[in-house]
Amino acid sequence: MNDTVVFYRVSCDPPHRGHLEALQTVRSALSPRKIYVLYGDSNPFKPFRQADVHRKAMLECLISGLSDVKLSDATARELISKVRVKHPDATLVHLVGSDLVRERMQRAPRADVRPDPREKFYVIGRDSDSDMQRLPQLEGRELLWAPEGQLHEQGYSSTEIRQHILRKGETGDLGPLGVPRSIQDYIQEHELYKLPLAQQGYVENLELLRRAVQNFAGRNRDLMEKYPYPWQIQLANDLDLGGMSGELVVLIRDAREQLVMVVKVYHQEGSAARFESECLGLQRLPKFIEDYALEASACPHLLFAEDHGSTKLLAMSPAVGISIQQLLLDVKKEDEHPDKERLGYALMSAGYALSELHQARTAPIEAISAEELAPFDEGLQKLLNCLPPQLKGYTDVLEAVWEARKVAFRCNPGRYSVTHGDPNPGNMVFVDSERPMTFIDLANVSRSLDADGEPHGFAANEFLEAVSLLWVAGQRIGLSHEEIEELQWYLTAGYSAFDEVYTPESLAFFDTYWRIRGVRFCIKQGDLDQALRMLDTLKSDRAIL
Repeated sequence: MNDTVVFYRVSCDPPHRGHLEALQTVRSALSPRKIYVLYGDSNPFKPFRQADVHRKAMLECLISGLSDVKLSDATARELISKVRVKHPDATLVHLVGSDLVRERMQRAPRADVRPDPREKFYVIGRDSDSDMQRLPQLEGRELLWAPEGQLHEQGYSSTEIRQHILRKGETGDLGPLGVPRSIQDYIQEHELYKLPLAQQGYVENLELLRRAVQNFAGRNRDLMEKYPYPWQIQLANDLDLGGMSGELVVLIRDAREQLVMVVKVYHQEGSAARFESECLGLQRLPKFIEDYALEASACPHLLFAEDHGSTKLLAMSPAVGISIQQLLLDVKKEDEHPDKERLGYALMSAGYALSELHQARTAPIEAISAEELAPFDEGLQKLLNCLPPQLKGYTDVLEAVWEARKVAFRCNPGRYSVTHGDPNPGNMVFVDSERPMTFIDLANVSRSLDADGEPHGFAANEFLEAVSLLWVAGQRIGLSHEEIEELQWYLTAGYSAFDEVYTPESLAFFDTYWRIRGVRFCIKQGDLDQALRMLDTLKSDRAIL
């Protein structure tokens, strides 16, 4: 038997014949000792992700009869360590798609990572990848390519399968989409991949939205001249935002595919308060810009808001910008990037402004004062006083960041312009007038920290700390640009494709950050006993500090 072990890290949500063909291809080509499908090591923050128990059951249907394929809910790091102990001389092969190879090619190489020559990539390509198949290696690891023309996954897509079920409101026949009958039966039995919107009258809500947009267009002929008809409806984010936040985000595009407006459909029980809060935030945005002497650069405005009882619609004009992830990638590629040192200041400025805008959703901006923030300062100080000596470096940085956030924005009036792509403050766009630095897509941080029960309080301050610590980690603790990128993905509910990009140092910092955040939350809630118990677990760790 070939002394090769294959790792296939894939969400399979749901599995389809393309996944099966990938497994069969690597079996035929390498005759490995074992193939591990790591279904539990996929993106845990992915919206509308089915539970591991369901994905495992569907995968068992897919691989029935493949005795050398084993399912595992372990992480790649854990499983590789175990395999290395059991088979120290084995060649480890990662089964990946060519899109992942293309993505990794764009990353700057890391001088501190020494690739293991016993690890390789087996790449499933597509017809459009002929330019890549000349590549013999990636990041010091050999690339093994599936024979050209033998497998291109037949165009099967888990995303398209989920979208199909949502549009239909029922499972229907998924055979043409590559779903085996046994998996179709499982999906139907457990009613998977159905958003609440589909169960509560998706077709009716979509028709309501269509009529509202048509009526608005009829009242605004100038808009129709700028954005030629016909307008089309596109559901955003893999149709999954509705299952995550109680809203469905809809993009309206014109005949040229240009974005006309963004519409939020509030359809779930309890979403009325969120609808009112976000309307209020959008209405107060111009005053926020004026109070901070900001230039309103293409600041979107409320187009229409309609309350139809169980369904509410909020439409706004679009904004443009680049993601923070992309900005960090750009900065990371240039050691002498002119904006590297100023990136953190801009992030802190954005965090402070967003925190106040959260507050402004329920109180006038002029009513916000240092006194109102005093309870949080007091809780933070209690934490700093009781942290063990091992964390002294961290506490110095945290104090400096918290103090800096009080003056960061007001000391440079007119320096920044701001746009807004969504009433959620996390989606603000900040543009530095001295250098072309644009930020957008902070929404995932804000959303993940902004619970429905407290949309403008503690979570806003946590958001500020998250973006600030991103800068602190890279500028004062010494993380590499690669590690900053990975920390950013974590903070924004993202996920990296491979474990080896994380160093023990970056993981230690990340672990420390979240554990300290938990301590601070306990202090705020008055549960000092639990806070002290959590602090005890930190006493022997954190060599990074």
